Amino acid sequence: MRPSLTPRLLKHLADMRRLSFDMTTAEVVNGLQERGVRVLLLKGPVLEAWLYPDGGRSYGDIDLIVSPDHFGQAEVALADFGFGMCLAGARAAELDPQERSWRRARTSLWICTAPSRA
Repeated sequence: MRPSLTPRLLKHLADMRRLSFDMTTAEVVNGLQERGVRVLLLKGPVLEAWLYPDGGRSYGDIDLIVSPDHFGQAEVALADFGFGMCLAGARAAELDPQERSWRRARTSLWICTAPSRA
């Protein structure tokens, strides 16, 4: 018999999901920094803690910005961390040269390059 999803249980499940995202975020950001990739975390736990201290908003993916000079290096690192690129079979012309979506298990991660200083 399936247990009922009480408000307390739903909050517990949301907290566990958020913790999973936070752990993956820490793993990826630390791993990228160890490889010399400059990275900026966008949204997620950073903004939730700042703008919604009472937990009024959750997040469902990880958004990162990396230096254009480190974009390729970041992609290699994500593959090394077990992420697979969404649309991996797409032709280069079909992909945005400045952003990619990646996925590992139930975690989605999006990286883009910072605008170049032209």
